[in-house]
Amino acid sequence: MRAGWMVAVAVVAGLAGVAVAQGNARTVIETRQAGFKSMGGAFKGIRDQVTGGSPDAAAVQKHAAAIAAVAPKVASWFPKGTGPEAGIKTEASPDIWTNPDGFKKAAANLDVQAKAMLAAANSGDMAAVGAQMKALGGACGGCHKPFRIEDK
Repeated sequence: MRAGWMVAVAVVAGLAGVAVAQGNARTVIETRQAGFKSMGGAFKGIRDQVTGGSPDAAAVQKHAAAIAAVAPKVASWFPKGTGPEAGIKTEASPDIWTNPDGFKKAAANLDVQAKAMLAAANSGDMAAVGAQMKALGGACGGCHKPFRIEDK
């Protein structure tokens, strides 16, 4: 009887561990989704300023600073177990984990381009911001194309 009880406790403990792991995966996925949404909103804010006719340099700087603050975190938002196998809706491609070097390189480029955007924004030169916006958009695409499953 005691052995049966111990097996039952072990099974429940194992299931609790799975629930905790899934809960952690959910938190990680929700955190990265919020981070990407924030970055996308900031990118849109810069684009709206640059294409709106009379850009507000302070607004551009604020949005660029937001992107530069988030970009270095991107690579850390994809720990093992937070892809489609987590059973939680995510657009993260399994290629993130099967090609970690390529993903880290793309994420590092995003960080470089985000810092360059902040430098351009801080300069006040809106032509430089516009040019850097293209480079930053390219860095975003450098992850989206190979490492994201588009929601159909």
